[in-house]
Amino acid sequence: LVRNAADVQIIHGDTTTELLTFDEGTGAPEVWPVIVRNGRDDTSVLFGLKWTGHDMFSGGGAAVGRVTLYRFEPGAPGATEALTFPSNSDISIRACFDEDDTRARRDACADQYTFIGQLSLDTENAASPARLVLQTFATTYPGPRSRMSDSTQDAPLQASDLVVTPDEECSYRRTLTFNGASYDYDTPPPACEDYQLQ
Repeated sequence: LVRNAADVQIIHGDTTTELLTFDEGTGAPEVWPVIVRNGRDDTSVLFGLKWTGHDMFSGGGAAVGRVTLYRFEPGAPGATEALTFPSNSDISIRACFDEDDTRARRDACADQYTFIGQLSLDTENAASPARLVLQTFATTYPGPRSRMSDSTQDAPLQASDLVVTPDEECSYRRTLTFNGASYDYDTPPPACEDYQLQ
């Protein structure tokens, strides 16, 4: 898998196949540093591209990543999309604009949202094709936060609020099984919109 200035190519033996093209001005993918082989009797592999979106907010900004996995069979004309999963999110939003604001926020002026998604093989599955596990962990600071509410209208922060707080809903584990074309979740994951670009 090779990422050039404007496209991504699959090189297998003497054959080069163009996977996709992109515009450097709107963002280029990174090559996900993992290749998954499906098994001794299945010559297909999974490989991924990571895309990161950026945005700017008052008092902060956001970087939100997702990984798209592709399934490639040697000799096939191309690769097919098999799964897209959230890989990371780092969002800082809001600022203090005066002394009253700073005092009410106890100097913790920015709301921070952090999300990590890690994909691994399900080691309990010995058959082909590979079964995958997505484990995520999400936190907010200071204390429980929600971008759906207006934090300027919230009560002043207390000392007990100045902690990183796990987001139980968006910290989840899901198993993904190949259906012959793509991967299905055992249970649909939550939307977790607080950790996305909106």
